Amino acid sequence: MSTLAEIPQEASGRRPSAAPVIRTGGVKRVRWDSIARRTYVREHLNALQPVIVLGAINHWPARVKWTPAFFRARYGALEVTIDDQTWKLRDLVDRILVSTPEHPAPYLRNQLMADWPPELSADISPMPECTRPNYLESRLFPSREPPTYVEFYLGGAGGAFPTLHYDNMHTHAFLMQIYGTKEYLVFAPDQACFLYPRTGIESNKSSIPDIENVDLSRFPLYAQAEAIRFELHPGETLFVPAGWWHTARLLTTSITVSINGANAGTTLKLWPTQIVVHGCAVADPTSSGEVDLLDSELAGHAQRIQFNQRGSAISLVLTQDGFGAFHVVPGM
Repeated sequence: MSTLAEIPQEASGRRPSAAPVIRTGGVKRVRWDSIARRTYVREHLNALQPVIVLGAINHWPARVKWTPAFFRARYGALEVTIDDQTWKLRDLVDRILVSTPEHPAPYLRNQLMADWPPELSADISPMPECTRPNYLESRLFPSREPPTYVEFYLGGAGGAFPTLHYDNMHTHAFLMQIYGTKEYLVFAPDQACFLYPRTGIESNKSSIPDIENVDLSRFPLYAQAEAIRFELHPGETLFVPAGWWHTARLLTTSITVSINGANAGTTLKLWPTQIVVHGCAVADPTSSGEVDLLDSELAGHAQRIQFNQRGSAISLVLTQDGFGAFHVVPGM
């Protein structure tokens, strides 16, 4: 691991800067048809270890249909907004196709698939089995709709996600690469002390504006940070566990879909006022007890929820198939 003293000073008048130290070993790749489900859950989902899954989205029509030309021809008249600028999708695709690292096109990101034509959602259904169990798909949370988000990303070579972050609510991220290649940079949760998290509701985002060229006079602790760098290719699914910091840059024209998730061992940062099962309030954040789920949305994963208030954390124990417990922590 480098220390600040080991980083050479740049020429007079220039501030010292650094790229991250890269951990050896990278991220493991597994084939979905070659790994036992329980092994995958135990070694990656529950252990909170990143992994790239091959072959998990082979059933998606999008794997064949979705190209820049497809979106230009079928949905070119749609209007999209990127950083307060509105584009016709056809014009954006034209710009993306000539994007370069020196002159990157705007990056269309975090587009809710629910807001796009419904036939597109059919092209990415069902979600791959490697995203499950996903407790966010239950009615366990104090909202009328499950807090799951399926999002769409389209960009060109040189584009980049603007912020190093971990996912909101402390959920997992599953990123399915449909077209082109991305390069990811991820940091384990124990690196947060070197990444200068923002405060308040943006505490899941780094204050560092350019993670590849960090001004060490402003962010000296970053010199001690260690990252993992790797590529994601078409047909691959990346699992980024809750609390892992990540960002990406596009090596080619790229199309990606993501979904957030939670499972055993996840600590969700929410603002709960009550726990809801089947749309019925069964607990508030100051109570303890248990409830039978009967024909629950979690059928196959849990038969009973036990909830217990300890300090600011609500423990929700889902008992079946050995998936264990996860926790809901009211947001600060």
